[in-house]
Amino acid sequence: MSLGNGNGGFSSGGNPASSNTSNTVTFAVYDPTPSIQAVQLQDYDTGQFISSLEQGQMAYAGVYGYNFGPTPGSAAVCVDGAFPCSSSDIGVQVVYWAPAPVAGVWQVNLILTSAPTSLGAYDIQLTTDGLRGLGFFQAPQGQTGAQSNRGAPSQS
Repeated sequence: MSLGNGNGGFSSGGNPASSNTSNTVTFAVYDPTPSIQAVQLQDYDTGQFISSLEQGQMAYAGVYGYNFGPTPGSAAVCVDGAFPCSSSDIGVQVVYWAPAPVAGVWQVNLILTSAPTSLGAYDIQLTTDGLRGLGFFQAPQGQTGAQSNRGAPSQS
């Protein structure tokens, strides 16, 4: 980016002032951290909205939020509070990753498969490929990250 002569980059005669540059400014634009705002569960067989996942049950999970990006990243389900959030006894499959937000909100649809022994509280976490889908461009000192906060469907 070049800064002109103080007249918007043009000399008083209206011609571009290409030889009157004073400074060059270098800057970077970083990807924002994805943020889960809501997780909505639907029974896999009936499509009815449910408030929790039963042992041995399959369900769709609609994950809604911001900054998910246009290309499919990955999803993990883990026991609440586990670090890192990488796996659990609930299987997860990404079946839809919205290529663009609708009214500013991104959507990812998952299929969750609960084991017969699953019990307790679980979290969902998304990992994105950045807002352009070309890899996540992280801000310095970890100010942004490719992994979302955790959204929490429940298990009963």
